[in-house]
Amino acid sequence: MDQEADVRLGNHNQGWMIIKFSVMNLPELVTEIKKGNAAAEEIFIKQLSRRYILLCRRYVKDHGDAEERMHDGFLKFLSTIHSFKYQGEPALHGWIGRIMVNECIGYLRKKSSFSIVPEDEAQEISIPEEILDRLSAAEIYRIILDLPMGYRTVFNLFEIEGWTHKEIAVALGISENTSKSQLSRAKTLLQKILISNGIYYGKQSGQR
Repeated sequence: MDQEADVRLGNHNQGWMIIKFSVMNLPELVTEIKKGNAAAEEIFIKQLSRRYILLCRRYVKDHGDAEERMHDGFLKFLSTIHSFKYQGEPALHGWIGRIMVNECIGYLRKKSSFSIVPEDEAQEISIPEEILDRLSAAEIYRIILDLPMGYRTVFNLFEIEGWTHKEIAVALGISENTSKSQLSRAKTLLQKILISNGIYYGKQSGQR
């Protein structure tokens, strides 16, 4: 068999491998990745890219920068996959999500300081859950992106990822009071955005 035929056969086999792995579920892909199958890695990343680019974009507004953070996050996950024991999709997404968030935080910390809100001006603001229920996931995503970086980061970590203010303070290099203040300011600004869009009329704008 000549060299050109070898190349054609190799490409053919690779194509079949990708087709084979594309119908596998996540635990099967994880098993194949642990065996060193590059095609399984490719399909795994392709299946999860949309989920995690949205996560990274909640922290990093620029799409290109967010893609880089996602890429680095997947590489870090793959480098630690042999210590990962598959125990269901929630555990898998929890592991990968934490890696992605940490990649984004590390990037943001290199770019900016998070200590930008006066610590003595916190005011607890509540946005009723039924208000958020009226919004689509895409609408909530766009509104979060409108928040300043510090507010957006703390809001994401506390309200979406479920981190404590102590964990946020350590991760961002700020005090717990600053974390609480930025969360409060984020909620205040979100409330104003909702009011300006005619979605929510709370006590600050008068009842209707």
